Amino acid sequence: MKNSYQLTKVALIFLCFLCISTCFNSDRHTVEDIRGMTEVYKVLEEKTLTVQADFDMEAWSEMLADDVSYSFPDSGANEQTTLYGKPAVMDYWQNWRKKHSIKSMSFSGFTHAPFISDQNLNVSGLSGVYVFSIFTSKMIFTNGETVEIFMNYCCHFNKDKRIDRCYTYYDRTPIIQALTRGSTH
Repeated sequence: MKNSYQLTKVALIFLCFLCISTCFNSDRHTVEDIRGMTEVYKVLEEKTLTVQADFDMEAWSEMLADDVSYSFPDSGANEQTTLYGKPAVMDYWQNWRKKHSIKSMSFSGFTHAPFISDQNLNVSGLSGVYVFSIFTSKMIFTNGETVEIFMNYCCHFNKDKRIDRCYTYYDRTPIIQALTRGSTH
């Protein structure tokens, strides 16, 4: 897991620098704009992730735009499920904890890399503020299994500072294995 973590971190840092160097137009944003944006959106991103991990659905819902789309991996890098609209996202997450027998979940070890894109990015078709986040998710299942996985999130914030796009990447294998082991106890 450590090698995977390091490789992913290096790839994410490279991707962030690539995005910043290709998307940043110094004529439109001052250094003060970038510094201010960095702090504001880093705080918003971490707060959003924290309330999501705490399963505080009411607080998390307030941080999402009505037209949010939320993508997460299913069985590989080329296969993802995307939920469209706040009602679909909230319904999924309200049932996810029970469906996967999660006793508790926490996120830690955050690294956030916000940037402003003056161009519409291919992944979302949107310009504006994005925050790449990498962190560890610790899940404790009701069967006693504990799993830690390395997570990658990329969120886009709309003009109202609400998340309207969220792309998540992680290896689901440890979660599936924990659920399988727990069903044989």
